[in-house]
Amino acid sequence: MAQKNYPYKVSASIITYNQVEYIKKAIEGALKQHVDFPYEIIIGDDCSTDGTREILLDYKQKYPDLIKLNLQNEHDDEGIAGRRNNITNIRSARGKYIAFLDGDDYWISKDKLQRQADFMDGHPKYSFCCHNAWEVKNGSYQKPVSLKYQKLRKDNSFSLNLLAKKKFHIPSVSLFMRTALLKNLPDWFRKVYTADLALQFIAAKQGPCKYFNDIWGAHRIHERNISKEYFFGKNYFKVLKNDEEIYHQQFPITRKEFLNIRSEFNLIESTTQFKRNKYFKALGCLVKSIYYDKRALGYAFWKIAARIHQKFTTIDPPASM
Repeated sequence: MAQKNYPYKVSASIITYNQVEYIKKAIEGALKQHVDFPYEIIIGDDCSTDGTREILLDYKQKYPDLIKLNLQNEHDDEGIAGRRNNITNIRSARGKYIAFLDGDDYWISKDKLQRQADFMDGHPKYSFCCHNAWEVKNGSYQKPVSLKYQKLRKDNSFSLNLLAKKKFHIPSVSLFMRTALLKNLPDWFRKVYTADLALQFIAAKQGPCKYFNDIWGAHRIHERNISKEYFFGKNYFKVLKNDEEIYHQQFPITRKEFLNIRSEFNLIESTTQFKRNKYFKALGCLVKSIYYDKRALGYAFWKIAARIHQKFTTIDPPASM
């Protein structure tokens, strides 16, 4: 098969909606990348009304050759909120690789793109790679997102089978994929809520993923997180059922993945209810958690062990944000 010529090595894809207080840091992290190849920054905005769009236009004026804007003029009422924004960015990417970044997250390593591109160039069988990231809440670095990845395997790589069966949480701020694998996205991609997970499944079907335990990005936790709205809101089980049906049809091996998600959600809710002194509700959630995955008690023990490990493991956060 002939190799396609790409005008850029990497397309940095940023999507945003009403993130005026965060978007500058996201863009600056992309602008400050130290690379030895040409790259582009594609920013998709889903009809922001809080001043975000004005910031994007200002950056476009300052960096006309580096930044490309995809400005939506109206919301897509037929699909998942922001999905058209995501798809438009992917379709317009002209890089061999595409690096994903939400407008409220940011990259903290200046050689992130270089490191990931170098790996993918040297390992053509891999479909994508990812890395660790800080969780940021209330302006402070809390903890690395991916401590549990340390026990993956010696080469820190995994296949679609492991991705579907293990309880991996890959920070979207870390995703770096081969663009060619995403150019012909299936119709069901418009209907699934967990877009990041869908992209991982689509890519991993074509080859394994490489995980770097280095912390090259930061994921913000705040009240307007889309993931928080979907997965901890009143429509959580409706969302989960929708995605379960789609993934089970497209990737049958994902059934265990979603049973794990159901179990973990109820385990978290059990802890929350216990802290509120609502012991019967806490017990009910724990029973549900065990019903969906009998290893729930093991997960609870693992969480306690992980907290103890984290307490005695020193990982210094960056000096400034």
